[in-house]
Amino acid sequence: MKLSEISVTNPYLQLGEAFYDFTTPSPLEAPELIDANSTLAIELEIDKEELSTQEFVEIVNGSRLLKGSKPFAMLYAGHQFGHFVPSLGDGRAINIGTIGKTHLQLKGSGKTKYSRSGDGRAVLRSSIREYLISEAMKNLKIPTTRALAIIDSSHSVYREEWERGAIVLRTSSSWIRVGTFEYFAHNGMLKELHKLLEYAIAESYPHLVNVNDRITLMLKEFVARSAKLIAQWMSVGFNHGVMNTDNFSIAGYHRTK
Repeated sequence: MKLSEISVTNPYLQLGEAFYDFTTPSPLEAPELIDANSTLAIELEIDKEELSTQEFVEIVNGSRLLKGSKPFAMLYAGHQFGHFVPSLGDGRAINIGTIGKTHLQLKGSGKTKYSRSGDGRAVLRSSIREYLISEAMKNLKIPTTRALAIIDSSHSVYREEWERGAIVLRTSSSWIRVGTFEYFAHNGMLKELHKLLEYAIAESYPHLVNVNDRITLMLKEFVARSAKLIAQWMSVGFNHGVMNTDNFSIAGYHRTK
């Protein structure tokens, strides 16, 4: 499939405006493709030849949108380092659409409503780490997000010293976090919480959709999946320093930091 033939959907938006904020990506200066994941592209039915085009670089940089894309950042809360933060959200990640059941997201694509004091950017060194580790996890048969591409740039980003800015185009079966539920529960938004539960079950636990006790069963399965995931991490010596609820996926695996 050519890039021009791809038409993405935006299923999360059906939950309503309380769940997200429409956001426009801020492209990096002089973007350059470092690498693209042809294996993942084939799984998404994207012609691998398309990965070497300028059009693809522009999509990763956020300066070109796929057909049907409505970029947005997601709202959530979270427990961070032992303290509850009632309002967080995608501070440097922008969702750009869904292909089949795979959600696409640009990490490092600029400020959003939820960036707070952050700059919305990602630096090259950490982006390379995510790009490599996520694919390593996949090949170790450990559940993970994955990355379709990574770009470098001449854009300067400050992290104790000046570094080059980068963007990772990453994918997941779900970007809903434990902290997403915490936000609506904390604010007593029970109608929205129920909508989120039903959506998350359909997205990550579809075998429970028509089961009467589906919410309790989803919770039990989530706990079991998460425990197994952490055991798998430990088995390969992988350590995670910020396993906070705003980072923990309700699908039962942790997004790569």
